[in-house]
Amino acid sequence: MGVRNARNYEIEALISPEKEYVELLKPILVEAKVESWLTRLVQEMKDALGKIFWKYYGDHVTGSKKQYEREKLMKVIKMTQGQILITTA
Repeated sequence: MGVRNARNYEIEALISPEKEYVELLKPILVEAKVESWLTRLVQEMKDALGKIFWKYYGDHVTGSKKQYEREKLMKVIKMTQGQILITTA
């Protein structure tokens, strides 16, 4: 409960117009100071997408120079979080 029975909202995930779903590592509490929670949301988005990218990279590319593994990684990125490379670069 917020002040004077106001509701509290948390952002737990992001969904793109293409229906890409990214769960945040930590929920972001939406509060009156927009700049504050929006700054935290941007950082949390980068952290979540970076974690996804490096997990797939470690699972499918590290230690393997196989073309198949690189293609598999690219397929996963294209089918899921298309913004990973832009956000984590």
